[in-house]
Amino acid sequence: MQEQLPRHEVFTLIFLRELRVFVVNYSICFLLIEYTDLLLKLMCVELRIHPYP
Repeated sequence: MQEQLPRHEVFTLIFLRELRVFVVNYSICFLLIEYTDLLLKLMCVELRIHPYP
């Protein structure tokens, strides 16, 4: 008797794998956006403190 996963289990495994990839990509994008936002704020503060001619 060969070991075979039921269809829904295979589907669940694939779904979880896809979900994990999606979550990782989303997290990276979110962090990049946050980081960029922070950099822009810092630059604005720097410009306010040291106004360039």
